Amino acid sequence: MKTKHNADTIIKGYKQANSDATEVILYLEKIDDPSQLDEKQFPSIVKNLENTDSSVSKAYIDTASIVGGTVASAVGVSISSSAFAGGLGMAALGGAGMAGAATAVPFLGWFAIPMIAVPLSIKLINDAKIKKYVKDHQDTLKNNKTKMNKERNRLLKWLNDLQHRGSQLDKEISEKINKKFTEFKNKSKKMAKDISIQIDDCLNVDTNKRILQYNEVILNQYRLQKDLEEKVEFLFDEYNELLKEKRELERQVNCLIRLLNAMGCPEAVINQALN
Repeated sequence: MKTKHNADTIIKGYKQANSDATEVILYLEKIDDPSQLDEKQFPSIVKNLENTDSSVSKAYIDTASIVGGTVASAVGVSISSSAFAGGLGMAALGGAGMAGAATAVPFLGWFAIPMIAVPLSIKLINDAKIKKYVKDHQDTLKNNKTKMNKERNRLLKWLNDLQHRGSQLDKEISEKINKKFTEFKNKSKKMAKDISIQIDDCLNVDTNKRILQYNEVILNQYRLQKDLEEKVEFLFDEYNELLKEKRELERQVNCLIRLLNAMGCPEAVINQALN
């Protein structure tokens, strides 16, 4: 009776994985660039795995608890990472994020991930219902496995490119700020020296000329202040543009990490079914 129950649970997991993989593939095949990623149009598995109490999460956990081994590890990491992925911020640009936590061994409620592979019993592997499902859906499973691997590689490349651009932006922001302030610092030092010389010269001239030179000093101070205002305004405009780009990078990175995390469950279950 228990073997029969386990077989039904595994088949349910296979069906869920096959369905989710198909939906993920159909979504990603429409995306040509990470800027096109839109969480409102995400495949349903993303939201389902971010809720560890969903029926989809439970289907994967139930299957993984029976299959054990690498499937349990992959499913555990995928679900636990997905549960946190929605809250990632700009820090996601600094590393691989949750998707890089492949070596973690999380704990999901009652489901503790086995530390070592737990092979299925021969009796369960040879269960007629399981063998029939895999045989009837082998072409779809193989096709989904190939396409999911292709899409994962594409997402990982995008993620790497975005993180590299994020690092460049940090450098650009720092360099531009330093450059503008250095320009103003050098200019203000030179102008202050010139003003000092002009004031000293005023002491050795008649009153009328002194008034003209004082006016020139005031004018130079005004020019310096105006130059500072223009540089600060330019600096803020340029900084805001760079910050806007970084926020968009952050959004794209967050989308990629959530998708990569979600893909872990169907990939692991399909691989187990085919192997």
